Amino acid sequence: MHGHGHHISITKRRDVNQPVSNLVLNEVAYTLGIIGPFVSLPQLYDVWIRHDTTGVSILSWSAFFLLSLFWSYYGVRHQEKPLVISQALWALMNILVVIGVLIYR
Repeated sequence: MHGHGHHISITKRRDVNQPVSNLVLNEVAYTLGIIGPFVSLPQLYDVWIRHDTTGVSILSWSAFFLLSLFWSYYGVRHQEKPLVISQALWALMNILVVIGVLIYR
């Protein structure tokens, strides 16, 4: 079996027989995976710029952070790059809210 090495990569090989609809779905997943976490920007603005933590649950945002870490790990283990990207960005946004609340509350 010389010459048949195995390696793990974060990216999956593209199946040339994959339907175009799957390729489009993959592109949408990547795009939304990157855009999605930025919906938390208004919360980050309130916490970091306005120093307003009214109604921000540190318990919820901490849980969101921990869940994002789990799903990031899951995505790495299952080589699901869109999931890794999305959840890593969510984890970043979530922990920034938590840190901001700890500083400004």
